[in-house]
Amino acid sequence: MATDKKNSKLFFLVLFYLLVIEGVYAQNVVEGTITGEDGLTIPGVNIKIKETNQGTVSDFDGKYQITIPNENAVLVYSFVGYKTQEIQVGNQTTININLLIEEKALKEVEVVAIGYGAKVKKKDLTGSVGSVHGDELTKSKATSFMEAMQGRASGVQIVSQSGEPGAGVNINIRGKNSLSMNSQPLYVVDGVQVEVNDGEVASGDFGSTQSYNPLSAINPNDILSVEILKDASATAIYGSRGANGVIIITTKKGQDGKFKINLDISHGVANASKKLNVLDGNTYAAMRFERDPNSELYGEEIDGVRVPRIFPDSMMVNWQDEAFVQAHIQNYNLSFNGGGKGFNYSSSFSYLEQQGIIKGTGYDRFTGRINVHQKANKWVQLGGNLNFSNSNNNGAALNGGNGNFNGITQSIVVFNPILIDPSLDLDSYETGGLTSPYTMLTDAYKNVEMNRILATAYMQLNFTKKFRLRTTVGTNRVLSESREFYGKNTSWGRAANGKGIIRNNNGATTFLRNILSYSNNFKRKHKISAQAAWDVEQYEFKSNLIKTSGYVNEVVGVDDLGFAQNVETPYSTRQVNTRMSGLGMLNYTFKNKYLFTFSYRADGSSKFRNNKWGFFPSAAFAWQLGEEHFMKGLDKVISTAKFRFSTGTTGNDRIPTDVAYSYASSADYGNGGTIDKGFAPLYESSSDLKWETTWQHDIGVDFGFLKDRINLTADIYYKRTSDLLLYANVTGVSGQAKQWQNVGAVENKGLELSLNTINLDQQKFQWSSSINITFNQNKILDLGGVDEMPFTIPGGYMTDLGRLVVGESIGTAYGYAFDGIYQSEDFNADGSLKEGVVRMAGRNVQPGDFKYKDLDGDGIVDSDNDKTVISQSVPQHFGGFSNTFKYGGFDLNILFRWSYGNQIYNAGRFRYEGGLGVQQINNVTQEYWDNRWTEEHPSNSYGKLANAGAKDVSSYYVEDASFIRLQNISLGYTFSGKLLNSINVENIRVYCVADNLFVWTPYSGYDPELSFNNPVMTGLDRIGYPRATTMTLGLNVNL
Repeated sequence: MATDKKNSKLFFLVLFYLLVIEGVYAQNVVEGTITGEDGLTIPGVNIKIKETNQGTVSDFDGKYQITIPNENAVLVYSFVGYKTQEIQVGNQTTININLLIEEKALKEVEVVAIGYGAKVKKKDLTGSVGSVHGDELTKSKATSFMEAMQGRASGVQIVSQSGEPGAGVNINIRGKNSLSMNSQPLYVVDGVQVEVNDGEVASGDFGSTQSYNPLSAINPNDILSVEILKDASATAIYGSRGANGVIIITTKKGQDGKFKINLDISHGVANASKKLNVLDGNTYAAMRFERDPNSELYGEEIDGVRVPRIFPDSMMVNWQDEAFVQAHIQNYNLSFNGGGKGFNYSSSFSYLEQQGIIKGTGYDRFTGRINVHQKANKWVQLGGNLNFSNSNNNGAALNGGNGNFNGITQSIVVFNPILIDPSLDLDSYETGGLTSPYTMLTDAYKNVEMNRILATAYMQLNFTKKFRLRTTVGTNRVLSESREFYGKNTSWGRAANGKGIIRNNNGATTFLRNILSYSNNFKRKHKISAQAAWDVEQYEFKSNLIKTSGYVNEVVGVDDLGFAQNVETPYSTRQVNTRMSGLGMLNYTFKNKYLFTFSYRADGSSKFRNNKWGFFPSAAFAWQLGEEHFMKGLDKVISTAKFRFSTGTTGNDRIPTDVAYSYASSADYGNGGTIDKGFAPLYESSSDLKWETTWQHDIGVDFGFLKDRINLTADIYYKRTSDLLLYANVTGVSGQAKQWQNVGAVENKGLELSLNTINLDQQKFQWSSSINITFNQNKILDLGGVDEMPFTIPGGYMTDLGRLVVGESIGTAYGYAFDGIYQSEDFNADGSLKEGVVRMAGRNVQPGDFKYKDLDGDGIVDSDNDKTVISQSVPQHFGGFSNTFKYGGFDLNILFRWSYGNQIYNAGRFRYEGGLGVQQINNVTQEYWDNRWTEEHPSNSYGKLANAGAKDVSSYYVEDASFIRLQNISLGYTFSGKLLNSINVENIRVYCVADNLFVWTPYSGYDPELSFNNPVMTGLDRIGYPRATTMTLGLNVNL
């Protein structure tokens, strides 16, 4: 009922405004305000009555007033760098104009956010900054702004952990800097600095290694622009938080003028883009019979000969077909904006319902946004932003992991495709210890809810037109809860007779920021802008967890844990840390040719004990070569030429809160037959721990040709991160195995290229193209005096997967080098290996087993001397290529993305290629079955069923994950004209969007593009949630 009342109020509010606009009477004087796409007023715009000499210009505040002869007069609005607009006056007395930027003159007038509220024209940038316009994000119809950015900016690699709705997304800007923590950039949303902390989202506790995206609640439709700060000159202003780059998100603002409404409605369908081709029921039975010809279940005797049993079709099931569904996606966006007389406002509301392509999974999101800005007088400005969201990820744990290796995505691939009658399974081997994958869809429950609030309020004092002070207070709050229940009929709840889990995670950041700004021009040669700022911030994180089992009644599930007979020891934690910062930045321009930027920042962090303060300077220089007199004769060919150089340092303190101090946690101790509570050391104090520091150098060029119809940007960079923060081994005398330390160094170096062209620019037809490519080389330089460090990745059958190796990149798998298959001719008649054939230490190999390279040449392959780096998670290059076509009211955009040279350790193949132990009952792929080693068909590529080397970490499981993806096709048509204007409709756009249409790749798994949730081994596949192909139809209306 309350919702109906809200909807009624909204309807009458909209109707009221429409009636007011409709009821305006014609007069002879027209007035209004002129703004740009960013909502800022534009002074000096020419307003002229068409076919006359009568006209005027807009004043400093973008306002104008002009007397017209009659209602048939047409006003022409023109300004350098913007598209000329013509408006017939009719009965209007107020005409507010929003000028659109000419694409070929974009960088002359485009304003780019560079941090702490500072903005500069793109042509005046001294640092390396990438930009993505909000329209590109909106038209892609991606549900996450991160995924919408994929392939649209050089130097930025964006990969989601899986295809699950709301899944975690890893973003690396110019490579990975850190070994212990994620390399996610800092996000700045309308001035609120947000560090991505996966732990803030209560992503579940049992059997899942995947995290959820904590920023998925940001609605792409609300975004005006995204700036990516990449080099030290651009990021150093953020000091300790800018080492991994900075992404500045600016949401849409209200504009002076009439009340405007935008409504966008879309509906889409999604299907699994690929299925793994595993054996059907009777072929599976033949496989099981080959493993065990004496099996009573899978074999039978006919005419004295044992043969595979043939099962009726009624017992056959394809678990992928059972689990995968056609998913529906609904998206509704409604926004309002307007303003006048020094006040503007903007608000929006959206609702997204995204079903998953696996039954019972999905994601829904509600968002709201309100921002207001008031110019109280010429001295004072006030304003604020409020972004709020509620999102829910639904569906039982999908990808498996800690506690249970087989989630839904694994089970639907490897589970028995025959519905075995328990009466046939006499020893209960098939049915006694296993449950159907379908029970995880029907008898399991998981919901992860997240509520986020981003809020700021500011007051700006304009002491003069050149000198001002802005004070901002704000908060970023996340409240998240996960609720899981696995009934006794599910594989995960069976042993515990039902399992229920609830986790609550709450994170809260509160900050106060003061920014003092000064800008001035001297004698038309010297231009100065300067900023000084002071920040204080506190972050608090709280978490609690309760696990239960032994349910006598499962009707209410996790909604009443009182039905559980067993409660594990509850867990809770609270962490608080503070940061204080001071910074200064100076921009100086001489003759519009020589541009200098200097910044210096000091950060103090409570996470450190004896080295609380870090200091981060930067400097940059740019030379506008195109402005020199000797270039004037070339300006028809070379319209823009700029050289840039920058250097500087940034820091990182992304470690747990209390590691600089000795830290203990609760523990149980035996005391004469009883259990007493006590403390156990968790961390040994690291009092000398200090900031992880990244030095970066950048050389860049910006060229424009043929009146900027061709624009080329190139950057060469080098980054060196030292004093790496790593949880590393310590000497045994300390009483602890590990401690947080400053250990080692990492470098990233590379080349970024971006080319934008206007291929055709005619009155009715335009065609533009954009391509970007990034080459990045990542290398570990030092590990504190050791050559390598092993690491394990829990949650699978293979855990000792990787090494950090000096001279190699982050993300390498470490194991044996596969060298084919042992053949029958390798053995003597007594079964021993012939002389000269390599042996395996501690194993008697047989024909059909994996063979490995003997790297040390001693004739024996052993784990100490014959393992090496076998895979590389980092691509040699990646990029995107898009084309945009416009013809009349039609618009078409096509985006391709690619990655080349990266590899994936496909651990899933061990499960579906006839592995050892319990894997022997797993289904296998048709490709493996057809090409496996047998005595009749001695393959040298695929081993025999249950070969002895199947569980070894080896290059056999390493695959090329290069790909080219047809990411997005967007086609739309915009209706506009007098008829629509007569009913107060500015335009209507209908559109269709296809996403993830085709992927060309040699990779055999579901999808080559994945990022495993581990900072040092992202190129790992344990059969994750597949990506969907999505088709969307939509309608966008501007009133």
